[in-house]
Amino acid sequence: MNTKVRRRFTDNPAVTVVEAVAEANDVDPLESDVRLYDVIDPDALNRLFGPRRTTVGSPSVDVTFSMAGCDVSVSSDGMVVAKVAETGSVPERTESDGVELVESDSVVSR
Repeated sequence: MNTKVRRRFTDNPAVTVVEAVAEANDVDPLESDVRLYDVIDPDALNRLFGPRRTTVGSPSVDVTFSMAGCDVSVSSDGMVVAKVAETGSVPERTESDGVELVESDSVVSR
């Protein structure tokens, strides 16, 4: 099992997330019981990050969430990181759990 996987995406970050999480958990992406759409809207993720537009002064955006026992981070620099969460480190769920969007110095949660 590869506990931390880093992958670069171009046009479809949702597919890259699924592949990275599967690799981190050492499973076939098509055989996983957890589907991306059960965790986050794949279309929204793709609209937010791809195709990437590189303009001077664009704010950096990071989205972090948990999926299939991994902490996942997608960033506007084109990188997906899936890291297997340490046993016992999963925080308790609260009503405000969800996707965390980080833009510049502000944090917005849904």
